[in-house]
Amino acid sequence: MRNNMMRIDAAAKYMLRMINDTLDMKRIENGNLILNPKLDKCSYFIENLEEMIRPSVEEKNITFRINNKNINLERYAMFDAVRMKQIFTNLMSNAVKYTPEGGIIEFSMECLKHENGVDYDVFEVTDTGIGMSKEFLKYKLFQPYAQENNSMMGKYAGPGLGLAITKSLIEMMNGRIEVESRLGEGTTFRVYLNIQMIDDAVAEEIIKKKHRYITAAGDLLSDKTILMCEDHPLNAEIGIKLLERAGCNVIWAKNGKEGVEQFIESLPYKIDAVLMDIMMPVMDGLEAAKSIRLLNRPDAKSVPIIALTANAFDEDKKASEDAGMNEHLAKPVVPALLYETLEKYVG
Repeated sequence: MRNNMMRIDAAAKYMLRMINDTLDMKRIENGNLILNPKLDKCSYFIENLEEMIRPSVEEKNITFRINNKNINLERYAMFDAVRMKQIFTNLMSNAVKYTPEGGIIEFSMECLKHENGVDYDVFEVTDTGIGMSKEFLKYKLFQPYAQENNSMMGKYAGPGLGLAITKSLIEMMNGRIEVESRLGEGTTFRVYLNIQMIDDAVAEEIIKKKHRYITAAGDLLSDKTILMCEDHPLNAEIGIKLLERAGCNVIWAKNGKEGVEQFIESLPYKIDAVLMDIMMPVMDGLEAAKSIRLLNRPDAKSVPIIALTANAFDEDKKASEDAGMNEHLAKPVVPALLYETLEKYVG
């Protein structure tokens, strides 16, 4: 049973990664993907990268090394950690996929120069894997859905979007990527990025302000009443547990029609926010949100309605907005983002 659960978990994560890659590619093509730089400590970022890649290299008995020539990892910097992590996990995951057991993968970093508070850095991901042909490198490597036919393709085939997304993200950060590869010998990806460094005193003040906000926000959701419209029992169970953990009182409606009825039956301003699934029987979330907004009661137009749905394309977000919803969150739910969004409206 444990073995089967591990396989189910791996398959689910693989499917989620393919879905997220497809969504990211669509956002990039439409020009709707936006970077969100935040303060982060360099050492935390590198440690997190290592934690993510370590299990997969150990499983294949691959030697993994991190080489830091001269970057001060105790400094703070301003960057989008989520997208930076996506870049290097894509490169490292490919290295693991195409490096046979007993091989070597190295992640190296070097600051080429520091000027006006900016580090001009180069990062390398090098492996002793199967390599790529000159033709594939020249014509197809960074093309969406492109994959080279090789002995490992059947075992590790994916949608072929990882490198296309990686290159686009690097270019959005005003960086560039280079690659060297030889069949049967291995591959080196070289990423050049300019990273805004933050003085320690400034970083400490930002951290103090954030800590004060988190401390104050800790009780913001306590005793708030949330109407959750969700037809799937398991999704509802997870959502209820997350909300109750934050101190919320939860009213569960099993479809949009029931959600509207629950809102009508409640006292004005009793419900602090509505979490609205989109695809539901009887009445979907879009119709339910419109119905609530049209009610003749003082809180109908002001109550925050937050879409919580697997419908995550840009047109879905526009439909939610047109229906009168305040926010659009994609499933699977990220607890921290859910809490942050609720605190924004009801704190």
